[in-house]
Amino acid sequence: MSPQNLLPPWPESLPSTLADLLEKEMLLPIGLSVAAYCTDAFLTPNKESRTGELKRRVMWTSRIETLSVETARRFVPLGIRFPPQTDPPEASEALRKVDVLLSVDSGIRSSVETFVLAIHLIESEGPNYDCSFSDPEIPFSIFLSLPPVGEANRTLRLLEAVVHETMHLQLTAFERLTPTVFENGDETWFSPWKKSRRKIGGILHGMYVFRSLEFMYTALIASGLLEEVDDVFARRRVNTITKELGELRGVEESEALTRAGTTLLRAIMNSGFNCADI
Repeated sequence: MSPQNLLPPWPESLPSTLADLLEKEMLLPIGLSVAAYCTDAFLTPNKESRTGELKRRVMWTSRIETLSVETARRFVPLGIRFPPQTDPPEASEALRKVDVLLSVDSGIRSSVETFVLAIHLIESEGPNYDCSFSDPEIPFSIFLSLPPVGEANRTLRLLEAVVHETMHLQLTAFERLTPTVFENGDETWFSPWKKSRRKIGGILHGMYVFRSLEFMYTALIASGLLEEVDDVFARRRVNTITKELGELRGVEESEALTRAGTTLLRAIMNSGFNCADI
């Protein structure tokens, strides 16, 4: 698979090709499958409850999973906090609104439906502050906060969190097939998102994720699906992302990158989805 194929718009078949690889490498050896996946079962392979297909896996919007106390403890050192109570119906309704906007691109929809097999709700750090997280060692799970009802641009913010973490998982799946950074590639660059120096692998992931988000927002603006307040938000996000990616010009020539990594980053830097004329 060529690295350029990861850039939007990618074919609907790309995510399932990568997911098949992950299933063979990470799930089948511990007795799991994509159909029976849940985070608890993946992190605790001997759990008896993991047999059979999970009916709730039919729609990605209903894949909300509450972790066992034992599994949840694994995330305490990372600062991840889970709400004492969750409201799956409310969360599912919010995700269904996200699903409507995913109709803007079949490739992105396919990626979300393929990689988001488990959704874990986490606490944010305050009003209008969104938190999301994924772990490259947990192949089909995302963690995100749910913006409270009434907060501005709630659906778009939730959409960005879902797609953001999906893109991390998709790139990680590709990297299992084709490494993008040499094993000793510990070179660092200043991250415009973290506002600190980050290893080249993290920079590459950020560039891929945000270029994909830029594409998504530009497509949404062109689609006419957005109300005025969300259109303003989307245009602001595109302009911000474009500026931040421009600050990383030159990283594609890093010697810490493999041939695939160089090819991917050059493609990222040479693409772009400008909404100025829409």
